[in-house]
Amino acid sequence: MNPPNGSVLSPETQMSIDRLEALNTQLDALESLVLLRDGATVLYDTGDEPVIGHGLMHEDGVAVQRAFCPAGSKFPDHTHPAIEHLIVYKGRMTVHMLGERHDVGKGDVVTIPPLTPHAIECHDETLLIGVTIPAEEGYPDVSG
Repeated sequence: MNPPNGSVLSPETQMSIDRLEALNTQLDALESLVLLRDGATVLYDTGDEPVIGHGLMHEDGVAVQRAFCPAGSKFPDHTHPAIEHLIVYKGRMTVHMLGERHDVGKGDVVTIPPLTPHAIECHDETLLIGVTIPAEEGYPDVSG
């Protein structure tokens, strides 16, 4: 980004701008996977079969989504502006975040800080609940 009127940005400001541009690219990467939005339901193109997300609640600063992830489905690196909690209630998946691999299964919870790049791969048919706080635009909205 070029500053207006030939002014010079501080290295810290330029780094912040660069980080925001990278995060926007990651948000666009997730949005590019959307095959269909129909009311509270979103289908994501993540492999042979789509991941299906269904909004359960989107109010009072919290969004809750139930997701069905077929075995072998993968979400590429992406971010969310809100904190995200993933609660697995069936199956196994791996969350890659901050250079670490988190293998999770039934009963496990993964907390992903805001704006943290993460990728997900489902090893089995996996069912989970996703919660974002504050409520995030783009998480399936039950207002349909």
